[in-house]
Amino acid sequence: MSKKNRSNKFWLALVLVVVLSLGIAGVALAVSPDTQAPVANATNPVTVQMASSSVEVAKAPEQETADVLETEETNDVEEPEDAEEQEDPAEEAAEDAALAGTAKITEAEALAIAEKAYAGYTFVSDGLENENGTTVYGLIGTKDGKSIEVKVDSTTGNILPEQDGEYEG
Repeated sequence: MSKKNRSNKFWLALVLVVVLSLGIAGVALAVSPDTQAPVANATNPVTVQMASSSVEVAKAPEQETADVLETEETNDVEEPEDAEEQEDPAEEAAEDAALAGTAKITEAEALAIAEKAYAGYTFVSDGLENENGTTVYGLIGTKDGKSIEVKVDSTTGNILPEQDGEYEG
C-alpha cells in the first residue's frame, strides 16, 4: 500500500469520525430532557365534548401560566452534593485572626518540623485550621509526584496522627 493511499485513508477515517461524532452529539441534544416543549396559549377556553353533553373547561390566564413556567425554570438548577457554602471573606479573616492568636509556634517553625519528620518532602502551608478544637497548621508535602497532608499542632509543635484519607501518596 502506498504512502499516499495510507494518508488518504487516514484523513477519510478522521473526517468520518468527526462527522459521526457531530451527528451523535446532535441527536443527544435533540432528545435531551432539558429542552422544553412549547406550551399552548391558555387564554382561550377549551371545549370538551362527551357522549351526551358539552363541558367547558376554563384554563388559567396567560400570566399564571408564565409564573408557573418561570418558577419551574428557576428551581431547575441543582447544586452538587459536595458543594461547599461560600464563606464571607470578613468572617474568614476574623476566624483566621482568632486562630493566629492561639498559635505558639510560627508557620516557618511548623514547616521545619514537618520537613524534619518527612525527609525529602517539600512542604507548603495551607494556613491555620481548627482540627477538633485544636489549632493546627495544615501543610501539604510533595516528593516525586506524591503528596501528603500533615497537621502540626500550633501550640505544642507535635505532628497530629494521620487520619483516613489524609495521605494521598
